[in-house]
Amino acid sequence: MGTTRKKKLFLLCIAIATSLSVLISQTKIMSLRITNTRRSAARYQRNPTGILIVGSGLSGAVLAHLHATILKQKVLVIEKRDHVGGNCYDFINEHGIRVSKYGAHLFHTNNKLVWRYLSQFSNWIPYEHRVVGRVDDTFVPIPVNIDTVNTLFNKSIKNQQEMSQWLKKNQIHNDHPQNGEEAAKARVGEILYDKLFKHYTYKQWEKFPKDLDASVLQRIPVRDNFDDRYFPNDIYQALPGDGYTAMITRMLNHSLITVKLNSDFFKLQRSKNIKIANFRKTFFTGPIDAYFASSGLEKLEYRSIKFETIHLDRPIYQPNVVVNYPQEPEQFTRIVEYKHLYNQVANGTTIVREYSSGTGDPYYPVPNERNRKLYAKYSQLAKEEQKKNSVYFVGRLASYKYFNMDQAVLNAINEFTGVYANVTLPEEKLFTKTLSEAEDIFRRDEGKSSIAVVISHCTENLTWISEGFVQLCDTHKTNIFIYEKCNSPKQGSELALKYPECNILQTALPNVGREGNTWLYHMMMKQSTFSDINVFAQGGKEETTQNFLKVVERMKSLKKFKNRDSKYSEVVKLQDHYVSFGRSICFDLTHDFMGWDRQRVEHTVCDYYYDITRTRDGCLKFMGSHRGEFVVTDVLLRRKLATYRNLMTTWYADLSVGNDPIQGHFLERFWTLFFKFPIFAKC
Repeated sequence: MGTTRKKKLFLLCIAIATSLSVLISQTKIMSLRITNTRRSAARYQRNPTGILIVGSGLSGAVLAHLHATILKQKVLVIEKRDHVGGNCYDFINEHGIRVSKYGAHLFHTNNKLVWRYLSQFSNWIPYEHRVVGRVDDTFVPIPVNIDTVNTLFNKSIKNQQEMSQWLKKNQIHNDHPQNGEEAAKARVGEILYDKLFKHYTYKQWEKFPKDLDASVLQRIPVRDNFDDRYFPNDIYQALPGDGYTAMITRMLNHSLITVKLNSDFFKLQRSKNIKIANFRKTFFTGPIDAYFASSGLEKLEYRSIKFETIHLDRPIYQPNVVVNYPQEPEQFTRIVEYKHLYNQVANGTTIVREYSSGTGDPYYPVPNERNRKLYAKYSQLAKEEQKKNSVYFVGRLASYKYFNMDQAVLNAINEFTGVYANVTLPEEKLFTKTLSEAEDIFRRDEGKSSIAVVISHCTENLTWISEGFVQLCDTHKTNIFIYEKCNSPKQGSELALKYPECNILQTALPNVGREGNTWLYHMMMKQSTFSDINVFAQGGKEETTQNFLKVVERMKSLKKFKNRDSKYSEVVKLQDHYVSFGRSICFDLTHDFMGWDRQRVEHTVCDYYYDITRTRDGCLKFMGSHRGEFVVTDVLLRRKLATYRNLMTTWYADLSVGNDPIQGHFLERFWTLFFKFPIFAKC
């Protein structure tokens, strides 16, 4: 055996040994903490100073962590399921995509204490959630905003004043609505109620709005601007870097905490393997009516969710992570495409259809007078149980109240401080980061624009990236996305190693649809990575560097928005927020069909033209850009995405077949029209 070969074999053995060592180490940590045996339960029966927590979701995990770290109490966590995390549980499926077993969870909060507390258990990825609805065969922003109304009613509302006037004209004013239907119509009017809320409410509750309490729909959010963020008022919006399961596992990873999985609390009680009398205190996070099942009271009503998981052999299924289906005939309420989250890359995509149901695991309470009165009786039983047996009822199921994740965390912390009123929470034990450190991921250099460079690459030389881009990486937050379409990642890998400050990210894509396919993929799948300035460049254009730098300098001088909300309400000058690299040119397709069949050209071009302009006049003779390369701001990119999401989905489907389709050539000339309409020059 040659020396080189021996050396390679030796290095391989070291790598395998290292991997096994890490795996064994991780397994030991987990086995110390999580068990399926009865040994731990028996041990705690002989130790009446221990704490029993029923449920390993957010509420249970917070309480376990606080007892172990603040009070140095031994804690036993009983979990009915085969995993920790409660309904936040997520995992990597067999296709390499991180999915949530019980529906998508999006963390958002304004509470500094909650944000700082959770930041010790996870690194975070900033993420502002957006939802769209499939309505009348098109996609519109949910909640209702200017783009929603413009799309569904073919309007051209431009500002808050015009939107307020439209709402005032269409709302059915009612100061004292008696039911959900009256409340919804008072917010959005008859037609939007019919399109967005009537049937969606029935899918969700198996009751039409007229049969629900007015409070259910009284606070429907309606925006009078272009804001399409689902949680516009929350400062901290992010995803835990390696998922919710990992975050909650770290909360429970303490030498004083033991977790017992596959363990039904009630069965353990009946078999006398668990007795609450043997614990100092018990915290119950399950359904309150299940705990008092023998009381003779009726059960509380809950809504549940059934999940239908489908894996598809295609890169993208829908243009957004969550698409609601508020109309008939679909029976599901929404489809979640998890690949959109965490900037995931995988072959194919996993979608999950969600069906609301009256049976199954309880998810959220049904707010009506019967349940309110019934819960009041359970609440009285809970007070008596607390006084008699030191059992405390914590969390959304035990409180019969819907909690967002931050509310669940805060509720558990408040419960802990309420139970131990004389115990102070020392900052060094409650937090491992200062608030400033916890907020670092949201911090931006004052006056400096963030930059994203999107490159469609085949085999071209990429050395031009280092001829000007690197200096930007030193002074601006810069991401460079290289989409490899010809299986030639070597150049990108070398650049990533050479210039780590540039955060160069490579993704393999099929070699189809020319550059337009790449741009559309990025626009729909990487929305959380949009920067202040976004450049879309082809792989082998050395002159791109200097053009790009000039445009960046120009855009950096654009008026800065006063705050993060103003960019959704102020009118932007289209010509300032989009710049094409190619020269403007008049395309006269009445004579030049570029080698294609005339009928096919007219059909393709005029359909695209109509979808943007709502007219076919002039569709065969228009001003376009010579090359499909451009720079666009985040503000304009998001507004156009909201307006033309349906069109972009159609384009992407058209461009997913063949590496040189007719649509790809025409789309390269359409970007100027797409971004600058209605302000564009005709031939």
